[in-house]
Amino acid sequence: MAITKIHPIKSTLNLAIEYITNEDKTDEKILVTSHKCFPTTAHTQFLKTREDNNVKGTVLARHLIQSFLPNETTPEQAHQIELDLCKRILKDEYEFILTTHIDKGHIHNHIIFNNVNMVTGKCYQSNKKSYHKIRYQSDKICKENNLIVIDEYYEAFRKKYKPLVNLGMKMNSLKKELRGKVSFNLILIEL
Repeated sequence: MAITKIHPIKSTLNLAIEYITNEDKTDEKILVTSHKCFPTTAHTQFLKTREDNNVKGTVLARHLIQSFLPNETTPEQAHQIELDLCKRILKDEYEFILTTHIDKGHIHNHIIFNNVNMVTGKCYQSNKKSYHKIRYQSDKICKENNLIVIDEYYEAFRKKYKPLVNLGMKMNSLKKELRGKVSFNLILIEL
C-alpha cells in the first residue's frame, strides 16, 4: 500500500538532495537514479534550468515521497515502482533524482524533481488535481505489481471494524481520522 505526499522545496535544495541520496539510507547509493541530471550537481542543474527559462517563482523543486507497509515490497521493486511513476507523471520533461530508503522499518521512495518543465519552461502546477493524478498512477502501478492500494486497505479495515462504522462513523470521516495518523509501526489489520 503506497502512501504518497508531495511538498515544495523553496530553499536548501542542495541539503534536500544530500539527505535523500545519503548512502546509509540508500544501500551505499545503489538505490539512486537520476534523470537528465547528476545527483552530485543536480541542485545547480535545476537552478540553471530555471535561469535558462527566466523563472522567478519561489519554488525550486518538488519533493514526492511514496511509502510502503513493512515487508510489503523489496527495495528493488519499490525503486522500480517509483521509476515507473516518474515516467508516467513527469514523462521526459523534468529533471529528477529518485532514491529508495531502506533505513526505517518500512521502505520508502523520495523523488526530488525540478519545478521547471524542461520542454515548456513552465512551472509544475501542484494542486489537488495534480496530486490525484499522482495518487491514481501510484495506485495503478501498485495494482500492476500485486500490491494493495489504499481503497482496498480502508475497505478491509471497514469490514474488520464494522461495529465502529455502524456506530455512526461514516467511511469518509474514518478515512480523515486515519489519514496521517496511521503509523507504519502499527499494522491495524491483517490481510
